[in-house]
Amino acid sequence: MANISPVKILKASAGSGKTFNLTAHYISLLFKENSSFSQILAITFTNKATAEMKHRILSVLESLALDNGEYDDYKNIIQKLNPQLSNIEISLRAQHIYRQILHHYGQFAVSTIDGFVQKIIRSFSYELEIGSSYRLEMNIDKVKKDLALRLNNVLNDRPDLLKWVINYAREQIENGKHWNYTNTLLELSNELFKERYQPFHNAIKELKKEDRFTVFETISDINRESIKSFENDFVVYFTEAKNCYIKHAVDINQFQGKTRNPISKLGESFESINFFTLYEKLVPFIDVPEKWQAKRLGDQMQFLYDELNPILKKIHRYYQENAPEYYLAQALKENIYYLNLLQEMGSLLRDYREDNGVMLISESQTLLNEINKTSLDNTSFIWEKVGTHFKHLLFDEFQDTSSNQWSNFVPLLLNMLAEAEPNTSLADHLIVGDIKQSIYRWRSGDWTLLDKKVVSDLGKNRTQEDSLQENYRSLENIIDFNNFLYKHGPRWLQEQLNDKVKNGIGEEAYEEWWQKEGFNQSIVRAYETSFQQKPLNKGSGNKGGKVNVKMLPIEKGNRSSRQTQTKEHALLALGNQILAWIQIGKYLPGQIGILVRTNKEAQDVIEHLLSIQQSLSTEERFNVISGEALMLLNNRAIKLLINSLTVMISNAKDAATFKANCLYLFHQKENESFDINNNIWFNLTDSQDINIWGRTLPHSIKENWETAQQRPLSELIELLIRGYGLDTNESDIPYLLAFKDLIAKFTHQGEQSILSFLTYWKEEGVKKALPAGEGIDAVEILTIHKSKGLAFDVVMIPFCSWSLDANHLRDFWVNTTNTSYDILKAVPVKYNANKVGKSSLYKAYFEEMLFNYLDALNMLYVATTRTIRELYITVPGETSSPNLIADLLINVLKQFNEELNVPYEQGITFPKEEYPFKKKQFMTTKKVAKGSVNLWGNGALWTWSLSRYPISEHLNHALNNQKIKTELLVLGEQDANIRLGLLLHELLSKIMSPQDLPHLLTKMLAEGFIKKEEVSILKERILLILDNRDIKELFERGYKSLNEQSIINKDGRVFRPDKVLFGPSETIILDFKFTGKKNESFINKDHINQVKEYKNLLSEMGYPSVQGYLFYAFFNTLVPVQ
Repeated sequence: MANISPVKILKASAGSGKTFNLTAHYISLLFKENSSFSQILAITFTNKATAEMKHRILSVLESLALDNGEYDDYKNIIQKLNPQLSNIEISLRAQHIYRQILHHYGQFAVSTIDGFVQKIIRSFSYELEIGSSYRLEMNIDKVKKDLALRLNNVLNDRPDLLKWVINYAREQIENGKHWNYTNTLLELSNELFKERYQPFHNAIKELKKEDRFTVFETISDINRESIKSFENDFVVYFTEAKNCYIKHAVDINQFQGKTRNPISKLGESFESINFFTLYEKLVPFIDVPEKWQAKRLGDQMQFLYDELNPILKKIHRYYQENAPEYYLAQALKENIYYLNLLQEMGSLLRDYREDNGVMLISESQTLLNEINKTSLDNTSFIWEKVGTHFKHLLFDEFQDTSSNQWSNFVPLLLNMLAEAEPNTSLADHLIVGDIKQSIYRWRSGDWTLLDKKVVSDLGKNRTQEDSLQENYRSLENIIDFNNFLYKHGPRWLQEQLNDKVKNGIGEEAYEEWWQKEGFNQSIVRAYETSFQQKPLNKGSGNKGGKVNVKMLPIEKGNRSSRQTQTKEHALLALGNQILAWIQIGKYLPGQIGILVRTNKEAQDVIEHLLSIQQSLSTEERFNVISGEALMLLNNRAIKLLINSLTVMISNAKDAATFKANCLYLFHQKENESFDINNNIWFNLTDSQDINIWGRTLPHSIKENWETAQQRPLSELIELLIRGYGLDTNESDIPYLLAFKDLIAKFTHQGEQSILSFLTYWKEEGVKKALPAGEGIDAVEILTIHKSKGLAFDVVMIPFCSWSLDANHLRDFWVNTTNTSYDILKAVPVKYNANKVGKSSLYKAYFEEMLFNYLDALNMLYVATTRTIRELYITVPGETSSPNLIADLLINVLKQFNEELNVPYEQGITFPKEEYPFKKKQFMTTKKVAKGSVNLWGNGALWTWSLSRYPISEHLNHALNNQKIKTELLVLGEQDANIRLGLLLHELLSKIMSPQDLPHLLTKMLAEGFIKKEEVSILKERILLILDNRDIKELFERGYKSLNEQSIINKDGRVFRPDKVLFGPSETIILDFKFTGKKNESFINKDHINQVKEYKNLLSEMGYPSVQGYLFYAFFNTLVPVQ
């Protein structure tokens, strides 16, 4: 029987050469006989990863084609798989493949999952009954708000739904809670766009539309009755116990512990008793008489025990049998009202899609799933529709793939395996991932796929597992520390989790379920391949590396969180360390990466690093980069433009804040205090006249404020840019250009109003940021999630204190099969130990806890494995209840520090000895960065050729036309010659031959440039000029011409010659002048210099033999400019 090459599953730890192996496998497939690049599908996780992989593949092919030795590692792999190929044959084949890819780039199938799925869906748009011209909607917040608004509008026509909302509001008010449901619904509606919503959605779809509301009413009644029934029964049982206690009237002093004994609480008023708390305290006393009374029971206590103990046993039995359903009802109670509204919002999604001509990115996988179901027996049908047929699949970052995404690829992959060529030495398919780097579970990433599901879905005989063990990124001490940390850390964390589960569900359930299912070893198993080898081929080049972990003290008795207590200490230590490194020349700013969990933490770090540099000289200051700094909404110039637009559409009272912002932002200068006459502030609310409230603003802004608002949006923005002088600030130019692109995208949709744009800005624009830059010498601050795939010489983690477990207010989905809520299949509940954790669905709760713990550990793994040379971590001090990732570090270091041969002294320094370093004079590490802003102005961080913002050609034409019109209106009969000159200049700049004249005169008359009685005189004068022998000779050469086109020089200045003629071997510049007086020299030196500048610019641009001419029309003379 022919052997089919199995799917290779490659588990690659951080720094182990994952990208190299993926690229090598792709290149190897290209060199396989009868293989084509168009038959290879490579799936990546992000657009950035897609671009990088394409670039790497093409770079390797180019190098192999040139045989320059740059990528000999790849060449060696090819030769090992194809020993028959010589160097020349590899070079020739690489050339051929390289050209093929470039000539058929659309078939170069390296794509994100969503990109690939979109290609399939567009091919099936007819079958799926969606318009082929649909637009992909990525902005979920915008969709949520629209759906919420639609739902509110539906209430007018749905009295049943309105009653549902009113009942919810009434119940909330009775419980002293906020009754407005909108904010909570908007928060929960995030679930609409996630995969975990699908089981619930499918369950609702199976119901008849008219039955859905009734189902929710029934469920609500069941829920309410379950809670009420259990609580009433509990009161009845406890009343029986209380009556028994009172009946026997045992002296309280006879109880062991006296008033501290919980049995004695039965005599107290039930109004002050929490029955569930009392129950939990009474359970240990059941069948244990020695806890009732010390030594032995007296006669009175014996009578009480004989009668009360059976009652307590009955309560205990009732609780054990019925409490799980009660706690489930309590868990669901909070979301039942919202679930009904949520499914109503879901049903409105179709209307939203049709009304807006969009498809949500989150729907792609569901739609592909439908396609797979319809072609289950013949998935090749899908390839035929798409127009290609893949034979090879390469899957990157597989640990972040979702269950839905994988289930869509399974039939396609099985089809590939069925059609595979037998007896090949190279695996046709490669899946690469690392469970330890799975940190995108909130995006539905499912690490269990890589752990075991791929093998079970494809079959053990169809898969082959392998791992990459060597770390090519980090120095040896960093590798040793991480090996140490991830040897002991997972075990410590697993023990903490196991103890928590055991305490929550009891020893028996722990053994029968948790231990039996293997959850008691899940974290340890995920990290069993974490140990990394040091590459032998790096030799002494891999020596060195430093790790510093510092524990920050916390105050005893301080009730604020440990993170809050140590925040300032962490920032202070961070700043001091960076300053010390830079000052002694150990590291350059660009070698340092600071990793945080949230954008808020990133902002705190930025503010602190800027504040500590205020007292430093310009030469001592360093720059800081972060994704937050690159957001358009954080730029001063963009803020000024947005506030100006807002003032324009607001009434005087509402616009006061925005007017104040305009004044502040305009006058804001670096290292200058903003000082303005206080009387102006009093005018902000009362006056709409910009000459009053904005009298300190530029004259051009005030002069054009009203008329500018009548212009198209793009022209209005550029008027504001020029008016405020924003076009001269070099550091603002990248933001302004990105903002211009945003406006172009908005106006392309047909909208032009200021109000519509501001709405678009709030929904879309605030999320936009500048594109990434490279090789910038600045300290980079980014979240751990965004650091994946990057490496830094130094990694600093100042707030290594995220929670091991999730917030109890967070929603997660539980399967409701075999419960009273079976009809819904799945529901979202709060992650609450005292509700769902005690319910009949407790297993889902503790499985979620396992995932949370692993997420926390994976976050640490990703952060600590980004570093090359040095790792710096600060953690808050420990407490008796471990609940932070910091506790893992502290406990592992305290217990096992001897393995590192270093003492634990409120942290560790590993190794003890210091390695010598060479003082840095310039940047030595180049890495992909997110972009940069020159916060201090002491060095140009932007690789930018513009020193001014280039005002658009369209605006300049509009301004010129408006200027000409204005001047023509102002000029009276006494200025007839000036008026005539302006009109002739406008005509000559556009004309090439007498045949063009009638059309131009008609157009200018229609646009209001000229009067009817002026047509004949203009025609006469123009024909006279065109009859000039020299002009005629130039025009008759038949050269292509451009009229009044802008040329932008390196400094961003704009030049505009009247007319340029382009010949095959020469270029001619013509500038028309209507000046000069009789009997005087009419040739002007400034005119000559102006044409010379035009000539120089065109020569620099590479145009041949550039010649320049001035034509003085009133003298009918053409003057060459040498």
